[in-house]
Amino acid sequence: MPGVDGLAPAPYRVFRDLLPNGLRLATVETPHLHSAVVAIYVRAGARYETPRNNGLSHFVEHMLFRGSAQYPTSFLLNQAIEERGGTLYAETGRDYSLYHVGLRPRDVSVAMDILGDLFAAPTFRDIELERPIILEEILEDLDDRGRNVNIHDISRAAAWQGHPLGLPVIGPARNVKRFTTTDVRRHFKQLYGARNMALCVAGRVDHDEVRALATKAFARVPEGRRVEPRGARARFDGPLIKFVSDDGSQVQVQLVFHALPETDPLYPALATLLRLVDDGMSTPLHYRVCDQKGLAYSVSAGLEPLHDATLVEIDAACSADNLAPLVREILLVLRSCKISRI
Repeated sequence: MPGVDGLAPAPYRVFRDLLPNGLRLATVETPHLHSAVVAIYVRAGARYETPRNNGLSHFVEHMLFRGSAQYPTSFLLNQAIEERGGTLYAETGRDYSLYHVGLRPRDVSVAMDILGDLFAAPTFRDIELERPIILEEILEDLDDRGRNVNIHDISRAAAWQGHPLGLPVIGPARNVKRFTTTDVRRHFKQLYGARNMALCVAGRVDHDEVRALATKAFARVPEGRRVEPRGARARFDGPLIKFVSDDGSQVQVQLVFHALPETDPLYPALATLLRLVDDGMSTPLHYRVCDQKGLAYSVSAGLEPLHDATLVEIDAACSADNLAPLVREILLVLRSCKISRI
């Protein structure tokens, strides 16, 4: 690939295709690597749910690991990938679900065959075995009194008041307890059509070969329809404070701000600003809050980007006595960035 403005040639090439059933394919040729990654993104998550079915996207993700037509049990499914040195990884976010396998380039065809069968013919078996596993996962976010103390769930509910993005990814226990296999299949059929998914393959691979393999492996995945989310918009005009009582020895605090969406031309500048604020122990946030003021053991800043919105989040934990000065110092750091125009 030729260089630009005298720069060295890029060490990769990117190709985009649309397969016959509507599945979008992105291939990234990186011949200098000795590994490959196959990943599928689905427009599924809390953003595509209601309070009534909240948690169902996460439930579907779990149930997919129960097997497919060709690999009818969870053991056979995972063994088929792990005996080739890979691991089937999945996660559900607020506006996506991800299925990911990393392995040797020569096994890309096998990975795509496995994933193609999984998304064309899942078994969705053993729901009563999977249900208590998810309920155990929910317990990780609750304190001894059953209160949700997951700081991300609390802050998102405040930031996206009344919008599905404010719903917890895993959903409430009452929903998980009543979901049926019929609910799982219906949700899968609604969101897991080829037009609502994207397949990404990167590594020491050949674009033409990947396209041919993907066309064959995912041919049985129904076309479905592309699901459009509700637009994300802030619902308040000033500071909003949300507090949940907890018996822990520290106070967890998260400051969240609405910011530019990932598609905005100025988004790279926002990402750069966050790196200047927090990218190591010598950058202002950690140095001033921890090293100079001794208000916390650690503090961090990050972004949660979406195509139409972004949240800037700053996390810390401290003793109750340090909460007010901690928040004040964080805000002073941010104010100094604005004044100095870094």
